[in-house]
Amino acid sequence: MPKLFFTFDGTQDLRIDNKIQLCTYKKLVFSVRFFHNLHEVLS
Repeated sequence: MPKLFFTFDGTQDLRIDNKIQLCTYKKLVFSVRFFHNLHEVLS
C-alpha cells in the first residue's frame, strides 16, 4: 500500500474519513497515470 501524504491518529471516528481520502487518493493516482500514458502515446 502506497504511503499517503497525510497521517491518521488511528481513532475509530476517522475510519470513514480515511476511506474517503483513500478513494480520492486512488482516483488522483489513476488520473495522473492516465494522463501520463496519454502524453506518452501522443508524443
